[in-house]
Amino acid sequence: MTSRRLLLLLFLFSLSAYGQLKWYKFDKTFIDQHYSQDGGAIGSLEVSAMHPAKNPHPVDCGGHDGELHIGIEENALGNGTVPVSSLANQSDSNFGIVAEPPNVKRSTRFFTTIEGADGNQAAFFGYFRLWNEGHDVGQIFPSNPLLKSVPAWLRVAEDQKFVYVQLLRADNFYQMPVTVKQRRTFENGTGVAALVDVFSDSAHQNLVYQNLTVVTAGNDGLSSRLQPNWSTFLLGFFSVNLKKAEKIASGHGRASPVQAPGALEFFAFGVPLQKAVSSSQPCVKEDD
Repeated sequence: MTSRRLLLLLFLFSLSAYGQLKWYKFDKTFIDQHYSQDGGAIGSLEVSAMHPAKNPHPVDCGGHDGELHIGIEENALGNGTVPVSSLANQSDSNFGIVAEPPNVKRSTRFFTTIEGADGNQAAFFGYFRLWNEGHDVGQIFPSNPLLKSVPAWLRVAEDQKFVYVQLLRADNFYQMPVTVKQRRTFENGTGVAALVDVFSDSAHQNLVYQNLTVVTAGNDGLSSRLQPNWSTFLLGFFSVNLKKAEKIASGHGRASPVQAPGALEFFAFGVPLQKAVSSSQPCVKEDD
């Protein structure tokens, strides 16, 4: 079996959603091995087999993002004795990981290399994302709405082996007006984290959330622009940082979960080139 190393932008834990609000569990050993010591969610992952989709998503207003989904089954992630992730009350939900490099074109060497490695070993590098898009339930609607609010639904807990995270089913990509307050570079140089205030209007007047962590890749052009006092729009997606969730959950068993707004992050791809849609259902541009 040939081993191929693939450089990707991000990872996504594959989740199944049967309700609006649900508890999941994540293996502490996996978290400690793959998240950096300074709390960054950018890291590497080696797998014994991966399986790419045959075509990337198209790109248009309807939520298509140019991603190529690469499936990694749970039995390709380790020794298989403990599930990396599952529903909170199940021993194993057969969850794996989906790697999702964005803006992939069929005409590139990148695409042909990945397709040629189907079933082979691989090494990935990118942002570990945890989110619940609810793709297994109902119709899939356009993505990319303007963020209007950030409700306080995120709670975490722990036991000896697992971190438990409560996830709300929500949209994938978002646009949001922000003002940068602080920034720092990860110790390993892989990315930049900035604290921002979030607004719901283009004038940056209606404050809806304070001190959200925004993360961007270290080699991304956006990383140098995330400087204090910069007011802008950002395009990206939300995630729960499992290393931060593990730290916040310390000492809180499942009977006494704790709120964990500090574990919420926004991975920014850049400044949006088009207006946001007004909601996730009709593909109608937001006027504000």
